[in-house]
Order: sequence, then structure tokens, then C-alpha cells
Amino acid sequence: MACTLAGPLLALGWTWLTQPAQQIVFSVQGTQPPRLRAVAPESPVPDLQPGQVPEFWASLPAGERITLPVRRGMAGLWWQYDGSVLTERVQAFYSAH
Repeated sequence: MACTLAGPLLALGWTWLTQPAQQIVFSVQGTQPPRLRAVAPESPVPDLQPGQVPEFWASLPAGERITLPVRRGMAGLWWQYDGSVLTERVQAFYSAH
């Protein structure tokens, strides 16, 4: 049972360790709900709809650009976005509000 539950985490960890991150520039599209769209039209990275810290995302103006490290999962089955680069910015937002 534990292996079944830990399986997805192992796959994500393996991807983080073995795949180089690409720096992808996203543009904020709307606020209800916010969506991040890769700026480069030829980018294969799908749109990202953040589910965490909704107040932070809603505070960003449409068109603002954010660069996130992105990795492609095993066999191309998923994309792994690294939002940790926004930690300081999110903390500053919530400290001010």
C-alpha cells in the first residue's frame, strides 16, 4: 500500500533529479481563475492553472510575465512546474496583506 501511495512522488522526484529544467516564460491570462500561458507560441508546454495561493495570483495584472523552471516527465507523460522560485514574492505579498 505504501509503495502505491508513494509511486507518484517517486516519479516526480526522479524527474526532478534526472531532467534538466527549461526556463519558460509565462504570461498571466485573466484572474478568475488565473491561467499561465507560455509566451513562445511554439512552446509545447501546456497552460498552467495555479491552484495554490489564489489571492496572490488574482493580484497579478493580466499580461505580467513570470519565468518558471519546467521539466518534462518520464516518457513525456506530464510536465513538472517548479513554483519555488516564487516563494519570496508570495511571502512578501501575504506579509503586506
